[in-house]
Amino acid sequence: MKTLGEAVLGLTLACAQCHDHKFDPVTQKDYFQMFAFFNSLSDRGLDGNGGVNPGPFISAKTVLKTDEVPALQKQISTLRQRLSTPHGKILRAWENRERARLDKCGTAFQTHPTRILKVSTPNRGNGFEMEGQNGVRLPQVAAMAAYDVSMELPKISAPITGLRVVFHPVPDLPGGGWGSGPQEGRAPAKAKAKTAPKEEAPTHKGSFVLTSIAATAGSIANDQINLHKLEEIAHVTANSWDVKYPPAACLDPRNESGWAPDPATEGPVRLTATFARPLSASDTPFLTTQLVFGHGKSLIPGHFEIFVITGEDDDSALPADIIAILGTAEAKRSPRQKAALWSYAAAHADEMRRTRVDLANLEERLAALTQPHPTMVMDVAAKPRDTFILNRGDYAQPTVKVSMGTIESLPPMPDGAAQDRLGLAQWITMKGNPLTARVAVNRFWKMLFGTGIVATAADFGMQGEWPSHPDVLDWLAVEFMESGWDVKRLLKLIVMSDTYRQTSAATPEMLERDPQNRLLARGPRFRLPAELLRDAALKTSGLLVPRIGGPSVNPYTPGDLWREVSHYGSTPATAQTFVQDHGEKLYRRSLYTFWKRTAAPPNMTAFDAPNREVCTIDRGNTTTPLQALVTLNDPQFVEAARAFAQRALHQSGDDAARLRWAFAEATSRQPKAAELGVLLAALKRERQHYNAKPQAAAQALRVGESPRDGKLPAIEHAAWMQVAALILNLSESVTRN
Repeated sequence: MKTLGEAVLGLTLACAQCHDHKFDPVTQKDYFQMFAFFNSLSDRGLDGNGGVNPGPFISAKTVLKTDEVPALQKQISTLRQRLSTPHGKILRAWENRERARLDKCGTAFQTHPTRILKVSTPNRGNGFEMEGQNGVRLPQVAAMAAYDVSMELPKISAPITGLRVVFHPVPDLPGGGWGSGPQEGRAPAKAKAKTAPKEEAPTHKGSFVLTSIAATAGSIANDQINLHKLEEIAHVTANSWDVKYPPAACLDPRNESGWAPDPATEGPVRLTATFARPLSASDTPFLTTQLVFGHGKSLIPGHFEIFVITGEDDDSALPADIIAILGTAEAKRSPRQKAALWSYAAAHADEMRRTRVDLANLEERLAALTQPHPTMVMDVAAKPRDTFILNRGDYAQPTVKVSMGTIESLPPMPDGAAQDRLGLAQWITMKGNPLTARVAVNRFWKMLFGTGIVATAADFGMQGEWPSHPDVLDWLAVEFMESGWDVKRLLKLIVMSDTYRQTSAATPEMLERDPQNRLLARGPRFRLPAELLRDAALKTSGLLVPRIGGPSVNPYTPGDLWREVSHYGSTPATAQTFVQDHGEKLYRRSLYTFWKRTAAPPNMTAFDAPNREVCTIDRGNTTTPLQALVTLNDPQFVEAARAFAQRALHQSGDDAARLRWAFAEATSRQPKAAELGVLLAALKRERQHYNAKPQAAAQALRVGESPRDGKLPAIEHAAWMQVAALILNLSESVTRN
């Protein structure tokens, strides 16, 4: 109701939930009559903490019409062919790396038991018990769980190279297996048998799925991992795994992936995580590891022990058949072995990573355009709920029953309109409604001018500001309705006006007379909103991917803020953990950036993007040092500067010509002589800096995943990259002038 009132009608309807509106002619009865239109739905307010959108929903194909499908199919075919065609150089490089790892496997290897100090889990204080020095038993398990295990490292001088977790079979678990799952919820109560009971089938072997492993080390004991100081894990291995759940899958923290042992294995199973940076037991004597079993279905182990290792891991992440092929001389390999080796290399070699990412992105795009997907809808319940006026808005104090109806102080519903949501929509958009078109036009005006004709865009009531140009608002509202609510036509009408196309330069007299430009004697000037600022940088750099529609994407973000605002691993209720996308998904328009309701993308939050817990009509528009921190250091903007510099270097002409092109590309005007002089001096300074520090040039150019033109000299490219960052950070580049 708050959203409907403020976003569509420009009324603070929510004020009438507990009592009659104090200022506007909206009664509490009006509020609940409007509420009745939505109180008849069959959807549930809660999904049982299941982490899925509640019904009702339908499965439908997108209505988006594009001509991409033939091109997508052709690109997908090309990439699949590239993955299936052996590439000798890539295969040899991958073989050499894997052989080197196999040769080192087990060198100076030893395991050392840790001393467990404490075990904790986010939602429960029990259900686990320590056994011996380094063991944990889990006699009580839920559907899913996460365990933080705090331990003291053994007093050894050798560098600690990794962490090993050994899972033991437990006789009391199903089939004498390692874990309690899978369990499909609570078993139904058994009815009394009318005949002799049949002999029960053998119980399955209980197992588990380790969906994530993480660790932090420190000089003091900590009962929880530090998300800001996670030890980087170089790779993981296991002595057994299910083909659907390989060891490396537990490095992806999402609940749908993870490692599980092969059910055919007997005895203990183990997973070993090798750190990218060895630890010193004397410098960091304490280690905390987090083991997450978030797959659901009680796929949680019953007993595990934790060790640290020194030397080289004695397990391999390679399947046994691939190890056997690598041990066979190339001349003696059968065609089938060669095909299997290349297939595995193509799926895992770093050199083929971009191809795999591009293929996955294109396949997802094709599916989004051609395959049905679940879409939430609204319907009417078979037995609609009754709606009552609630005393002081308290759901436990219903008073008078009301039926669906609109606000009595506004024109009534059109003749023949049904008393349902369709009728409500017809009332909202009828020509006699004085609010809807004006509120919409005002919001578009605010988007273009920074301030609406009515400055209080969410409140057209008595406490709202009087329109600065009421006749303009009325005329545009009529134009909007008579055009069939054509947004594109309305925007074109406004932006082609003389008023919008004025210069934003202001004389001292103008600023004194009209500091907020409410009289519109000059063009608007305001900082771009968060989404447009990011999109502008991507467009100027040439990185922007202009595809329309499709699922949300996860571009660069610092750390994993989602884990900090969720009970990670122990509930499916919300998006639990942030996993960055790759390939073209990094450069989709900000409209498609996944937005967690309570944790907006940080680089947008710095530019006043709100959270989405409630409807927000008016965003703030501030200027702070944190914003410069984002545009100068965020990988998205640093990479944009690198790509923009690459575009500039591909332009013809001398330095001055290229700088004029770059300046105009970002600001839509040519630089003045003094401005060009500053840019030339900056370019000279950066060249001198990187000539003295070529390694710094190489490091700067590594930011971002988009490929760099290797033909460009690194020092020259890095110097231009800094000048490009300067141009992208100009006031004119981040401000609508």
